[in-house]
Amino acid sequence: MNTTDKTLRGTIIFGLVAALFVPFFVSANLFFPFITGKNFAFRIIVELISIAYIVLALRDRNYRPRKSAILFSFSAFMVIIGLADIFGANFFRSFWSNYERMEGYVAMIHYFLYFIILGSVLKTPKAWSIFLNTSIVASTLMAFYALLQVAGKFTINQGGSRADGFFGNATYLAAYMLMHFFITAIFAYRHRVNKKALTTYSIVMLLQLLALYHTATRGAILGLIGGLFIAFVVYGIEAVRTKKVSLKIPLIGLVAIVLFVGGFFAVRNSKFVQDSQVLSRFANISLTEQTTESRFIIWNMSFKGFLERPILGWGQDNYNLVFNKYFDPQLWKQEPWFDRAHNIFFDWLIAGGLLGLIAYLGMFATSLSSVFSHRHEFSSEEKAIFAGFFASYFASNMFVFDNYASYLIFFTVLAYLHSHIVSKGKLVREESNGQNKLAHEVFGALGVVVLVVSLYFVNVKPLLAANTLLNALLPQEKGIIQNLALYQKAIGYKTFGTNEATERLIETASQVNAADQSKVDPAVRKQFIDLARLEITKRTEESPNDARYQVFLGMFLSRIGEQGLPALLKAEELSPGKQSIKLEIANVYAMRGEMQKALDEAKKAYDLAPEFPDAFTAYVSALIGSGKVDEGEKLLATRPEVNFADGQIINAYARSKSFGKLIDIWKKVILKDPSNTQARVALAASYLESGNRAMAISTLEEVIKLTPSFKEQGTYFINEIKAGRKP
Repeated sequence: MNTTDKTLRGTIIFGLVAALFVPFFVSANLFFPFITGKNFAFRIIVELISIAYIVLALRDRNYRPRKSAILFSFSAFMVIIGLADIFGANFFRSFWSNYERMEGYVAMIHYFLYFIILGSVLKTPKAWSIFLNTSIVASTLMAFYALLQVAGKFTINQGGSRADGFFGNATYLAAYMLMHFFITAIFAYRHRVNKKALTTYSIVMLLQLLALYHTATRGAILGLIGGLFIAFVVYGIEAVRTKKVSLKIPLIGLVAIVLFVGGFFAVRNSKFVQDSQVLSRFANISLTEQTTESRFIIWNMSFKGFLERPILGWGQDNYNLVFNKYFDPQLWKQEPWFDRAHNIFFDWLIAGGLLGLIAYLGMFATSLSSVFSHRHEFSSEEKAIFAGFFASYFASNMFVFDNYASYLIFFTVLAYLHSHIVSKGKLVREESNGQNKLAHEVFGALGVVVLVVSLYFVNVKPLLAANTLLNALLPQEKGIIQNLALYQKAIGYKTFGTNEATERLIETASQVNAADQSKVDPAVRKQFIDLARLEITKRTEESPNDARYQVFLGMFLSRIGEQGLPALLKAEELSPGKQSIKLEIANVYAMRGEMQKALDEAKKAYDLAPEFPDAFTAYVSALIGSGKVDEGEKLLATRPEVNFADGQIINAYARSKSFGKLIDIWKKVILKDPSNTQARVALAASYLESGNRAMAISTLEEVIKLTPSFKEQGTYFINEIKAGRKP
């Protein structure tokens, strides 16, 4: 290999190794710092080494991709998912994703390139051993950091006590540790005769298990148990088939797992288990537990979405459309907007339909096939460990979803197995000639052009937008006028981050609109409102079938006193089962004085899930506000835990002019809390509205005695009432 080829290969390997340490990268200057920084860094690395790889592959055909079943299955997956994205519900979102996930087809392209380069450049067992051990070193450092988080030496980024490492998410750290555990086990087996090496790998595996345990991620830990069980089953089968290994070890392993699970089940209600945050999460798993119950509901919704588009699905990152359309009202306890099914089957059924799921499973099938093929010379123990790796990864993804951490390790293992298969082939000696040299230069120049374009549009622009958006959310030296300019700039980049920038803009504009008039320049307030109205309107036009943007538009317009009802009604049409939309519509009708329509809409929300507290309160309030006071109070009496002094209910009594009821309510509140100044002032207001000015004055005088700081304001109220006015 000449100097140029060595330089190219060295550059590529340096980039591949750097990719292994990208999980440690956190960019505090970017929106979603734990997600965007890692993904942009990985993409930039892949794009840079892709140019070096293309030139190297042109110069030496030994570095060109070679055929394997794994390469074929991954390629088929890319083609099918590409078609699913093109013909899906929203190609732009499917291709680019968003800052929170950083996935989409653009991410898959980078993982595919990573797989091709890694599987083509690393050719020898020694090279792979160094590379995978480097990844193990990275996982060890991550495990140390996670355990130091648990010890209180470093902050747990998501709060609480669940370690999250440099991922900012315990679930992501769990997947990273789980997959590395099995990779480390491979090397522990291969170095079993070297006591020092075996001891080192065993310690690393223990650290990985401890870090995994302290993530308290049930899916990953159950995946570990399932993976170990499958590993021992496979080992047992291999022992029977080959008669070269003892059946004793797999039998002991299986019995140990059964005893461990059974023992834990037996003591699950003990104080020790229930007092442990980690163990109690497992002890309390049941079919009726909220998280489990909601998963089944979401999977049922997902199946309905699959039936609507069974062949190629909805395209990547369009699960939110399915979630909204088939929303089950029983999910009122969960967050209102899901973008994943939290199940690998349904996530790919929705993203790519039946063909997409088959293509995804095909990568598992071809990988396992390569492991168990007699030609590729894996030992029985290695076959068992690889089976455990894939089983644990797949099992954990039955409850969560993939992310950068899991994708990186998954495609690394696929590249390793692909390389192991094709490394048996014969190398070709090739001499370059002048014509080839010219071709290399031409392709190299074209590659540089493509690289520059890709770096700018795939990375630089969205990076700048992510940085600008983050600054737009922070207090600025020049005040909110500077925040406004930053929002305009972030949106002006016209990247996939525009949607998230618009959502944040809506929140900020709503806050500005609600702020004290004396603290905000009317001209700035108007500019914020105008920009927010313009941008959220654009988002609804770009994604007319997305209920989320219709809700944002409708709520924002209603808050600023404009006509938001049409957008909310459109949202209700797109997501008929979501009570929160109906409650917002009911609120708009109530503000407009159309109480019968408000009542009808509140009843729809209540009937969908009567146990939903917000729907119950809204329905009771609508009954009272529309004059059906007795019916509303009768219903309210059935739920004594509901606060009878809830703001909605109070407003409903006021709307129906039931001031006598309001007087009774405020008296009850004061009886429970005599020091409640606000309740006493509200009682005075109720007396005034009922026409009893004397009692209003008397109540305010009591407030002044109890709260001297209220004297100036209270005296003003009293003087106004005495003058025959309403303060």
